[in-house]
Amino acid sequence: MTHKGVEERLSQTSSTSARAHWPTLTLAEFATSLEVPAEDPALRIMFHLYTDDGGGVIDFREYLMGVLAVEHNCSPADTIRIAWKVYDSLGSGKLSSRDFTEALHAAMAVPEEDALGAFRAIDAAGRGYVTFGKYR
Repeated sequence: MTHKGVEERLSQTSSTSARAHWPTLTLAEFATSLEVPAEDPALRIMFHLYTDDGGGVIDFREYLMGVLAVEHNCSPADTIRIAWKVYDSLGSGKLSSRDFTEALHAAMAVPEEDALGAFRAIDAAGRGYVTFGKYR
């Protein structure tokens, strides 16, 4: 999947209803989505990298963000900008602590505790959200 293709797939989350229903995929669904046989050893390894809880499903957003994060043409700033849009669950440009934590984890593999610490530092006023302008 190309950089442009990944961004297009991520842009499918532009509406609030799409963000609320972003898919979790089983191994078979993941294979179908990538048009790779489910028996492919590399696919299985990749799938298991994204199954945090052992529940047998992955958040496809996390996979797509991972693709962008390791791509040489995508800077960390671009990856975070894209993650901000993807994880903005209300479409308001504001991220809650949960959305912010998920975005930083998906984009840069930032541990939850560190992401929460960053959120609290940015949201010193205690509004309960941060904007991209405040983050940068």
